[in-house]
Amino acid sequence: ISKPAWVRQLPALVAEEEGASRSSSASRAWVLDPIDGTEAFIRRIPTWTVSLGLLCDGVPILGVVAMPVSRDVFVGGVGIPATLNGREIHVESPEDALKNPVIFAPSTFHKFFPGHTYKDRIVSLFSIAAHLCFLASGGAEAVIISHSRAWDVAGALAIVRAAGGIALDLKGQELCLKGAMESGGTTGVAVAGHIERVKR
Repeated sequence: ISKPAWVRQLPALVAEEEGASRSSSASRAWVLDPIDGTEAFIRRIPTWTVSLGLLCDGVPILGVVAMPVSRDVFVGGVGIPATLNGREIHVESPEDALKNPVIFAPSTFHKFFPGHTYKDRIVSLFSIAAHLCFLASGGAEAVIISHSRAWDVAGALAIVRAAGGIALDLKGQELCLKGAMESGGTTGVAVAGHIERVKR
């Protein structure tokens, strides 16, 4: 089977198991996290995921995230609608989000944001990819992304974008993973949600 030219030109896969210091300066890269949510996996909490994303200059353009325990599969990307098990999904509208506000955040939220007094519910599922996918399917108002590695979020961010969402850093710029990929380091802090809601 002949592969499209853009597939043949892709560099080698970048995966978490290759080491936390692994970096890549390639303009296009597949990024794999075989288990996002190690704590959930160890504790037998069914929210761990397998995440695969395609980056172009640090921008997520395609994502596939599977939740093996529940057998749910999220897919989405540029020109590809966001879906859950083949059913199209969308982030919550700003109006609906205000009716029952929930924010997904890391379990270490209290350490990174001491004294924070968000009045509504903050939930952690031990997997940033799961947080973002449930955001994409309308399950939350927003997701706090804090010091994640590229492979943690690449696939799920593509799905969020396809579902009508966006992730912005604290400067109001769309989150780009190029720096994290080139350095092998982490992202800063960002907020993901409906475009209109996050930009306010």
